[in-house]
Amino acid sequence: MSKLTNPWINLPSNAPFVLPADIDGIAKLNKTNNSNYKIQTDSIPEPFIGPILSAKILLLALNPGHSSDDFQWQNKLEFKNKMLENQKNGTTPFYLLDPALKDSPAGRYWNQKLKNLIIKVGLEKVQNDIAVAQWLPYHSIKFQSPANFKLLPSQNFTFQLVNHFIKKKGQVVVMRSYKIWKKNIKLPNNTIHLKNPLNPSVTENNMSKEDFKKLINILV
Repeated sequence: MSKLTNPWINLPSNAPFVLPADIDGIAKLNKTNNSNYKIQTDSIPEPFIGPILSAKILLLALNPGHSSDDFQWQNKLEFKNKMLENQKNGTTPFYLLDPALKDSPAGRYWNQKLKNLIIKVGLEKVQNDIAVAQWLPYHSIKFQSPANFKLLPSQNFTFQLVNHFIKKKGQVVVMRSYKIWKKNIKLPNNTIHLKNPLNPSVTENNMSKEDFKKLINILV
């Protein structure tokens, strides 16, 4: 991870999948949240997806969702290994767009959200040049931030990665929760905002035509 110290190399290989430094914070979150908002500690966290150290476009999301099918897929050794590899090096292509994983819940989600870009520039370009940073790395069915939410130690690493990307003059696209990201990151003036964060598909209709064309030009 370059000069950055990656805490995710210390993630347990078996559930509960919580970094030691995050245990107390997750316990407090789950004490105050109802079942829809509880952190799914049996699901492998995803602080980022794709080649975040080398990507040209960085999508800022909120946190990974949760489906009952997630456990089935994460119990498959190949899928689990790809998730863990992604966290450790920051240069792995966007593995959830792999055709072999298209039927997984996360595969379906990201193929749908990035479908228009894939059609325009091809799968390989999207896999190698786009990454995602999750504000909260842990899975939940829905997300709700308690009134006095204290940042988890692992989130500081994500913010370091985002700042590193911004310093390289990469293109930032806020998919969800602009206000939350703005509290933690000084976003560049050319940040692209999606019109409908409740349906954060990266399409021409969900941003200005000029911004969508900019993304295409970056990728080709």
